[in-house]
Amino acid sequence: MIPTHQILVGDALEKLREIPPESIQMCVTSPPYYNLRDYDDPRQLGLETTPELYIEHLVEISREVRRVLKKDGTFWLNIGDSYSSGGRANYDSAVISQSSGLRNSSAGGVRHTPGWAKPKDRLMIPARAAIALQADGWYLRDEIVWFKPNPMPESVTDRTTKSHEMIYLLTKSPQYYYDYEAILEPAAYDGRIDTMMKGSEKYATSCVPGQAEHTMAARGHERWPNKLAYKQKEDSYGSNSQPFGSIHAMEGAPARNKRSVWRVPTRNFNGAHFATYPPDLIKPCIMAGSRRGDTVLDCFGGRGTTGEVAIELGRNVILIELNPSYAELCKQSVDTTPGLL
Repeated sequence: MIPTHQILVGDALEKLREIPPESIQMCVTSPPYYNLRDYDDPRQLGLETTPELYIEHLVEISREVRRVLKKDGTFWLNIGDSYSSGGRANYDSAVISQSSGLRNSSAGGVRHTPGWAKPKDRLMIPARAAIALQADGWYLRDEIVWFKPNPMPESVTDRTTKSHEMIYLLTKSPQYYYDYEAILEPAAYDGRIDTMMKGSEKYATSCVPGQAEHTMAARGHERWPNKLAYKQKEDSYGSNSQPFGSIHAMEGAPARNKRSVWRVPTRNFNGAHFATYPPDLIKPCIMAGSRRGDTVLDCFGGRGTTGEVAIELGRNVILIELNPSYAELCKQSVDTTPGLL
């Protein structure tokens, strides 16, 4: 079956309200970061007068994401941080009533620093957003670190160069769809012949009194339990895609659960969009969070990377993009993806 795709042009909050409830399996998205770029649209997210207002708007949009997700759906949120002063200080935005559908206008370009933030403070936007989403009803299930081996150079001399961002896995229910086998990675097999755990008396009564026996104490189980357990599943990835670490398990090599630090280089994009995440960053999200034929949502479509990856993996996709020129980039990207050719 050929995957389907839709590109909805307009404000994320308004367009999400047009999507039927519980019709989406997963959402993976990267919203405009706070006070980083001006996309020259008064409805944009990111140029609010304060971090609190930015997070309030993000929570409002995420609430609609939760409404459209299926009961076992997942929400993968990539979000970066910013500082209170310097070249990325806040615009003193004109906040317009939500009834008009407008949020921010950077007209005038007046700089503004949050009242509580000291000069040069790191604003901790990802952590504040994650806590706010928890308070709004989301289950925060994972905090993934995107490690960039080739980060953007910085001329700072009083701190380290930023080389990571956060990805949060949020769910609307305590039980949800998550295919861990689809993203297994190679285990550090040390070559020993005896692959069975002998058990450890140290952990026989667990580390905490009254708890069940610790797994390290159990005798007679595989050191690498996924060694032969993985089976190639057509509903995990498309015929045009190479699975990630799971290929090692399929060949009988030891495998392990994917770790929470993902080393993914950034990639240049020659088009008009400034902020793009690499396909390899979201492939594991889509593979673990959906099956072939499921629908994937990105409410900040950008240049359409989510659409490309979803189509390649045999998923349907809905992209929402505020900027018509970027929406055209989305269309060009998705229309030329191998899964549709």
